[in-house]
Amino acid sequence: MKFLLSLYGTLIYTLAIGQNLPNIEDYPLGHLDVEVVVMPFGLDYPITIGKVSKSGNIMFDFPKEIDLPEEVISGFGSSELWMTLFSSGCKGDPPVEESAVYSFKAGNIWLSSAENPAFGVIFPVSDKKLVAWQEDQVNVDPVLGSYYELVYLDTAFRYRGNCTLMVPVEKEQVNVEYAYDLDLKSGFNFIRYRIERIHKTNAVIRASLPAKISVTNIENTPNSQWIGKFF
Repeated sequence: MKFLLSLYGTLIYTLAIGQNLPNIEDYPLGHLDVEVVVMPFGLDYPITIGKVSKSGNIMFDFPKEIDLPEEVISGFGSSELWMTLFSSGCKGDPPVEESAVYSFKAGNIWLSSAENPAFGVIFPVSDKKLVAWQEDQVNVDPVLGSYYELVYLDTAFRYRGNCTLMVPVEKEQVNVEYAYDLDLKSGFNFIRYRIERIHKTNAVIRASLPAKISVTNIENTPNSQWIGKFF
């Protein structure tokens, strides 16, 4: 089955006047030919979305189409857009009229070479501390700032609204507010999650957690730090 992407999804982000390519900080792998891939369908079905230069610049090139077996598509993706874009258990008004839109989260953004198909992960964040928090939200405190996810939709989608996720912390329920303002294109989209307020907790029990997160899409690549972790 083939899913055609819009022209948005085929853009190659190149160096232009006043515009810098995203760069992996302290990139140590200039001796390798490295591709950027996502693997929402597992290690056997990587999707190449760009390359990394010898100096660590990321050159995104989203594919014109994704050609995968029907059994792979039906086994991993979701036709429930609410499940892809919105936090599970979030109390609000889901856009039920869009429930038939096929979508999936791309997951980790991987670095891949001929020698090793998954030897590193890159994190677009506004603050390095958010990398540790993304990996362990129970024991690591968040900080004010932004982190990003890459998602795929086969149909354009617009939504503005709010929902509240209730997180149990000892004997209380902590409300995490999500404010959505999305105008997504068909194909791959970067979504920015900006932590605007933090609920402080007793560190003996668990780490603090976001109290308010604004969720928006961005037109191009995140203007952020790109932190690499290598295995």
